[in-house]
Amino acid sequence: MFTYYKTCDFRKTGLHHTLQHRPCEDHTAMRIGPGGCTAITLADGAGSYSKADTGAQITSAAAASYLAVHFDALWKMAPEDAAQHILHAVLHELAAEAAASGIDLKEYSSTLLAAAAVPDGRYGRYLLFHVGDGALIGLNSSGTCRVLSRYEHDGPSNLTTFVTVPDTPYFLQQGHLSESGLCGFALMSDGAEEHLVNELGCDPHVQLMLQLFCFLHKGAMQEDLEGLCHLMQSSGAGDDLSFHLLADTRFVGRMFSAVPPAFRCDVLELPAVGRQVKCLSKVLSAVALHPEGITLRQLSRALYLHSPRAAKRKAQRLVDAGLLTRSDGVLRIAE
Repeated sequence: MFTYYKTCDFRKTGLHHTLQHRPCEDHTAMRIGPGGCTAITLADGAGSYSKADTGAQITSAAAASYLAVHFDALWKMAPEDAAQHILHAVLHELAAEAAASGIDLKEYSSTLLAAAAVPDGRYGRYLLFHVGDGALIGLNSSGTCRVLSRYEHDGPSNLTTFVTVPDTPYFLQQGHLSESGLCGFALMSDGAEEHLVNELGCDPHVQLMLQLFCFLHKGAMQEDLEGLCHLMQSSGAGDDLSFHLLADTRFVGRMFSAVPPAFRCDVLELPAVGRQVKCLSKVLSAVALHPEGITLRQLSRALYLHSPRAAKRKAQRLVDAGLLTRSDGVLRIAE
């Protein structure tokens, strides 16, 4: 299914888990529902419980499916009602697993981060949900980023709440992308949050990560996230490190103009300043409006050019740089 949204997830087993021969207990899920709603989730199993890994896997899958299918209904609810419906959907799946195994529900405890977006209206609507530690970061269409949700510890930093806790505290936010100025989101587990987010905001690596995601295809982005995780581990990170990213590709042209000239030149290897930046931004914006793909003839019309050949010349630099793909005669934003 063609969609305006691109996603990328990455999980890195923590050094402490590797030494203890334990798997990564973070899990991610992505679902696409009616109307093109795309939902991403990240759940971190509570390591002190016996079924943390299974609990995180069920939690992430259940939340992603429920948000993708029931986005419109949740949007119409008051935030407290929407939160209870999401939690009920997750707990229903966890309780079924607990009953089948004969194990107490709390053994499946997990945190949950979720972001869902639907592309209706000018630039669509979004819904964010967060229980427990970890962080939820927003990418502004200006190229900057901001912390949208971060768990505040009242006691020791290794203590948090979970979806299985009755009346658990939560964060829920609904909004319009165009009004909020947001064009993307990053979910990160507490292992990454500890090294990249604090009460003052985000480490510069977070902004660079989100900017890169607007342009890179999934494979290249995962390589960069691997490098970021290696950097954190070399600085002492011992917990699992996980990310799940979502971006609205319709903002890619605006983002190309917004990033610093050095980013365009040194990272993307494209013109840094001048008329060519404006030209390439227009090409990206035109292609992004057609997730199913746009032909060179269609692109030439969108850019008011005389021929498909002229459109090809303008688009080719973006294809060579990996920002666009061309196959079966159509151009698409790299995913």
